[in-house]
Parts: sequence; C-alpha cells; structure tokens
Amino acid sequence: MINKTALFLSLSISAFSIQSRADTTLCDINLQKIDDLLLTAGQNLVGGTAKKLEQAKENALEAKKAGDTNKCINLTQRALVGADNRSMGGGGAN
Repeated sequence: MINKTALFLSLSISAFSIQSRADTTLCDINLQKIDDLLLTAGQNLVGGTAKKLEQAKENALEAKKAGDTNKCINLTQRALVGADNRSMGGGGAN
C-alpha cells in the first residue's frame, strides 16, 4: 500500500512539474512570436498594433518575472490574436 501511495505522489508531482514547464514554454514561445512579428512586420503593422504588441510584451514579461505564467500566456495569446485580427481586417477587438 505504501508503494502505491508513493507511486501516486510521484506521478502527481511529475505531472505538475511537466505542466509548469509547458506553461513557461508557451509563455516563452508567445514572447518570441511577438518579437518575431515586431521584427519582421513592425513597420507594416497598422492602427497602433506595434505599440499594443510592445505593451503586451512588457506586461507579459512582468507577469513572467513575478511567476504568473498563466497571466503571461493570456496576455501574449490575446496580443497575438489581436494582431492577427487587425492584419486580416478584423478590427482586433480585444
């Protein structure tokens, strides 16, 4: 019984650890996408999109530094979707 409990706890800790790394990785990936978008399309972005991306990146980096990876992911995802919507003529309501 003790071995089953130890195995269960070990698996639970491993799953949590993997999820934490996945969140951090997604945050980092999204930050890199924002950097790439600003670098490659920066001057072609319309309607203040570049400024909004830069602000979202700054806020996301602050959240990441504070250890709030969910906030980092949410901010970067919203910024990337908004930039995509604006570039496609969708207005980017976010």
